[in-house]
Order: sequence, then C-alpha cells, then structure tokens
Amino acid sequence: MRGTALKIVQQACGELGLPVPAYGLASQDQTTIQLFALLNSCGNEMLNWMDWQFLIKDHEITTNGTDVAYPRPSDFNSQINQTIWDKGMRRPVRGPLSPQQWSAIKNRIVSVGPFIMYRINGDMVEFNRNPGADTIVYQYVSNGWVEQYDNPAIHSQMIANDNDIITYEFWLIVKMLKMRMWEAKGLDATALKKEFDTLYDAITGQDQGAPILNMSPRVRGALITSNNVPDGNYGIIP
Repeated sequence: MRGTALKIVQQACGELGLPVPAYGLASQDQTTIQLFALLNSCGNEMLNWMDWQFLIKDHEITTNGTDVAYPRPSDFNSQINQTIWDKGMRRPVRGPLSPQQWSAIKNRIVSVGPFIMYRINGDMVEFNRNPGADTIVYQYVSNGWVEQYDNPAIHSQMIANDNDIITYEFWLIVKMLKMRMWEAKGLDATALKKEFDTLYDAITGQDQGAPILNMSPRVRGALITSNNVPDGNYGIIP
C-alpha cells in the first residue's frame, strides 16, 4: 500500500493524538511543518538501509570508443554489487577496484587482460582501459522515493506537493514518522520504535523473497558462466 505525503502525515497525527492538518506544505502550523520536514528526512534515511526492490533500476553506458570514464545516473543512490556487465563481450566487468588495486593495475608491466575492470572515481564509472564502442550495463538503487502526483514518470528525493506519492510501504513510513516525531520532541519513543522495528523486519524479509539454500558440500550452477567456461572458448570444464 502506498499513500500521499499528506495522508501519511494525517495518519501519523491521528495515531499520536495530534491535530490532523487539512493541508501540508502551505501550512503555517509548526507541528505540520516539522512533520513534513521529518518525512523528507525519513524517506532519505531509509534509502541506505537496503536495496529496495521498487527503487532498483537498470542503467546502460554507451561507450564512445574514446572516453574511459562515464557519469552515473542523476538519480543514483547506490550500486547493486556484481551487476555490471559488458553486453558486447557477454562477460562481467570486474570491480569496483580499491585504490590499491587500481594503482597496481595502472602501474604494473602488464595492465590489460581479458576482462574490463572499473573503479568509482569522482562520481564516475572509470574503466581501466578503453572499452571501445560498446554497451556496459548495471543495476542501481534510485534515490527517487517520491513520485510526482501529476506525472508518475518523474521521481525525486524531496516532497514538493501534498499529493506526491511516497513509494515506501504506507504503514512502515507512518510508523517511522511517528517515532522520529516523538524523538524530535524529546519524548519516550521506545514503544514506537518497537512498533517500527517489528513491521520493518516483517516487510524487508518479504520485499524481494529469498532463494532456497543448498546445504550440500558442492553446488553446480545450471547456467553457463565464467566459473565453468574458461576464457577463450576452449570448452566446458568437466
């Protein structure tokens, strides 16, 4: 379930026994102003807690054969590890490299190899060598947790209208807002935190599902990968 920014604030006020506002961002009431400010804070804080599946996006880098560094998306919050692939060569791009690994790669006698490698530098994806004219893809978590009410295609990380849609689960963000409001007022928020933690654990445990874990000593993958096909197409490792 999702709701508007105003509806979330109204629900939180009703549960806390505070006056329920008829409108939000244009209000001169200090409690309403504080609640909307805290709601913005809550939404941006939750971005970094996990890879929320509804915020995961694909990004393509179309390399031009000249540059080795390319900007990340404007709504980038965090990268999904081990999802960056070279579509042209059908192989993973290794990384991100640490400063020590990057220095070793750039300064040793042989600095190239079959796999492209990358690091994050200055908010750019930088490759260890020119990838040529190719397409590099990866997944990332967007910071656009606010859906614009009159244009669902536009997302941002700040509320601009009372009717903007908050993409987090409605009851979860309500409970977090209640907790943060009581904490900001210097009141005992222990019970509110317990409410929030219980729902958070339940929701995040179901947000993306989970694979079946194999406890056998050896697991063979069903797909052909770089783990069972050697570089150079010499055949499948038995």
